[in-house]
Parts: sequence; C-alpha cells; structure tokens
Amino acid sequence: MTVFKDIGGWREELEQLRNGPAYKTLYKQKIWNPKGDPLIPKSVILDFVETLLAHEETRKALLDLNRWHKANPPETNPDPDNDPTFPHNAANLQTEFLHWYMLKTGAGPRSSPFFTGLDIAVQILNCEIPDIRSSEAETYLRRTAKIHIDFDR
Repeated sequence: MTVFKDIGGWREELEQLRNGPAYKTLYKQKIWNPKGDPLIPKSVILDFVETLLAHEETRKALLDLNRWHKANPPETNPDPDNDPTFPHNAANLQTEFLHWYMLKTGAGPRSSPFFTGLDIAVQILNCEIPDIRSSEAETYLRRTAKIHIDFDR
C-alpha cells in the first residue's frame, strides 16, 4: 500500500467509487460472506494513519473532534447530534475520508481496524504515542484490533 501524498479530489473520487460496480460488489461480499472478512494488512492501517496526519484538512478534523470529545465526555453529553458545539463538519469529513480510503485501498467496508487507526492518529497528535511505527502503536493495534489485522503484512 501507499501513503497518498496527493489527496486532492478525494471527495469526487469517493462519489465515483460509490457509484461504480466495485462498491456494490464490496458491500455484497460484506453482507453475504459466511466465512468472515479477510484480515486487513497492518501496512494498510499504518499508511492510513500516515495519510491522515500528512494532510492539514484531515489533521484539523481529527483535532476538532478530539477537542470536543475531551470537553464533552460521554457521561456528561451523550448525544452529540443535539449539541450545537459538536463539530459536524469534522465528523462528516472523517467519515467520508475513511470511506474513501477503504474503497481506494480495496479494504472494503470494514471500518473497525480503521477506527483503531483514527484512535492512534489522535494519540500521536496528543503526543501520547511517538509515531505510527513505534512499539506503542504496535501494542495498541494488537490490543484493540488483533482480530481484524494481519500483522505479518
């Protein structure tokens, strides 16, 4: 896989991918696959995090959402949809970018390991994990997404 250096036009590409035959095939496989999904290579998740952090737009969305979540823990504000301070644009950007990346890399509609990647990206921005290739990131991946990730690829 690769870190996408140029993500310009990703929204338009997402629309094209969603309207293409590959999108329907991926979702049909997800729904009708009795054997379960193949594991996603660890390299795809690492590259996803690097791509998120390499671009101002996605980095800002991560920071905006993280700032809101820190100020509004679930026990004090359980419904972000009814909170006028919730950064809806950042949440939508994050979701759309996640969908684009899953489709672009052929990972399909399996968001769990990518949500782990989002968590690691936020921890890197907060200086809780030094970088995506660190042992701390590896430990976090193994602890939270080991059933979804192929650690040998």
